[in-house]
Amino acid sequence: MKRTILVATFLGMTLMVPLRAGQIQDTLAVELAPVSGAISGAAGATVGWGFTATWTPLYDPTYWATITNVSLVSQTNPAGVYDTFTDYVSPQGGPVDYSFAPSAPGSTWTEGFDGASQGVGAYTIRANAVAGAQDTGMIQFTYDVYDSDPVLGGVWVGGGYTVQVPYSVLVESSSASREAPEPAAWMLSAVGFALFGAVRRRAASR
Repeated sequence: MKRTILVATFLGMTLMVPLRAGQIQDTLAVELAPVSGAISGAAGATVGWGFTATWTPLYDPTYWATITNVSLVSQTNPAGVYDTFTDYVSPQGGPVDYSFAPSAPGSTWTEGFDGASQGVGAYTIRANAVAGAQDTGMIQFTYDVYDSDPVLGGVWVGGGYTVQVPYSVLVESSSASREAPEPAAWMLSAVGFALFGAVRRRAASR
């Protein structure tokens, strides 16, 4: 009987302990633009993604979130395609790096990629990457949770939570190689024009 009472008391006390934010997963949802996460560019080019991030706290509707870091993980071919990645998201939050702007409960943050400071970040393809090579992996967003607006004194209640979305980067043929004829092609064209001119001159002399 005493054991039953002790177990019941322990369970009751456990249920009274508030859950920490992040124990309920997937409260931060991120969708890339393009949605597939598949982008491409020539060797040496810098490409990137836009995004829509939606914060929906499932445990406490007053909680706020801040994205503290964006990085690439689980890459399949970084040596052949990847050069650098620059996080555009986390530096946007202001002097104290509260970067999910806005991060109020139920808010949505949308940005397109502009190649300078907006969007998920900039992926630079290696200058010596071979056309047709591809790098795939996950873009990982790391975020912290506060019990209210952190800029106005909200208290940190948990951090280091992550959400991942898949991406791929394909190396295209360079525009220069597609648009500019090779030197050999120029020489063949010159020879062709010369022969054509000679035939026309011979025909005219008759």
